[in-house]
Amino acid sequence: MKIVLLHQFFILDSEPGGSRHIFLSRFFKNHGAEVNVIAGAVNYMTGKSKLPWYRLWKKEVVDGISITWVACTPSLRFGVPGKILCYLSFFFLALPMILTTSGDILITTSPPPSVSFLGLLLHKFKNIPWVLEVRDLWPEMIQDLGVKIGVFSRISNKIACDLYKNSSSIIALTPGFAKIIAQKGISSEKISVIPNGVDPIFEDQPQNQISTSFNENKKFCVLYLGSMGTANRLTTLLSLAERLIDYPDIQFVFIGDGTEKNKLMREAAEKKLTNVLFQNSVPRQSVPEVLKQADLCILTHAQQGSFHAFIPNRLFDYLASGKPVLAVLEKGDASEILEKSGGGTQISAKDLDAAAKAILDLRIDPEKRRKMGASGQKYAFEKFLRKNLAEKYFKILERVKR
Repeated sequence: MKIVLLHQFFILDSEPGGSRHIFLSRFFKNHGAEVNVIAGAVNYMTGKSKLPWYRLWKKEVVDGISITWVACTPSLRFGVPGKILCYLSFFFLALPMILTTSGDILITTSPPPSVSFLGLLLHKFKNIPWVLEVRDLWPEMIQDLGVKIGVFSRISNKIACDLYKNSSSIIALTPGFAKIIAQKGISSEKISVIPNGVDPIFEDQPQNQISTSFNENKKFCVLYLGSMGTANRLTTLLSLAERLIDYPDIQFVFIGDGTEKNKLMREAAEKKLTNVLFQNSVPRQSVPEVLKQADLCILTHAQQGSFHAFIPNRLFDYLASGKPVLAVLEKGDASEILEKSGGGTQISAKDLDAAAKAILDLRIDPEKRRKMGASGQKYAFEKFLRKNLAEKYFKILERVKR
């Protein structure tokens, strides 16, 4: 089976960011498939390109996986116009490759939706079965972040429905996503749920050298690790730090990168939050060792509308690390996993006083933290091993290919 994967933000192990698709690509190859990836060269967390400015394409082979890196403008940090420019530059530079590409099955992963348009073209012109993977809902999440798209709202919804209907199969990352897609008139039989899961780096428990050390003073470390974008709502965590500023033994640590990082750092400086520390993003392989330094991992993101169905990948990292988790958000798919796992507690972002109290309570109860961490880790390894999820994914590809 020859698989073609179109991906705006394909991440290697040596980079920060989600490793879902490099793992899936290796799994598919190890099960006899030929995997060809066409991907944008800009990393979504750092905003940096793998290509020098004068190169438009570059081919390389990683673990037997053929990857064609396509240039796109490194403009992700310049608001919505910058993101659109990045997406469109990838679309037009990847288009000639799409029209000359062949394979037995096609996978596109969205967002951004422009990648799905490329998939639709390849599906139609080459008659290749097409699996559309939905990692975020579009345009619902754009609207739920407060971005005004006005007259384009109805058009955008119509386009999304057409993409869903034209695809051969849909893979949604959460049950909530699948439900929302089905409400658009898409048959539930066409939709499968394959979430993110436990990265094998946690199974192997590698002893990598810690690339980021931040707890040398042995303070109670409340850690956020991941992307720092608009949807992550990290101002919530700064508000928590402000409430706990009088507890010098508590430190909030932010590790990662993204469009909002500089703004968050300025806000922390303006408020004189001496209990807040920002660190750079780390390579994927270093994540388990970094998480070992935390006493409590913290989770928050936008909660309007469709975001109730969102499950960030960092939740699986937190649980797999054996650390307790405090989710400062409304009830939804993410909090349901946390509740079932026993790996932490959920408190509404509307009640930051209660969230601050929860941090103080866990700070003086190491046994409760240990039990939470152990319970969450056990549940994650039982329910969300990535190799088991990849097997399910591969079976869908085999079925669709026929």
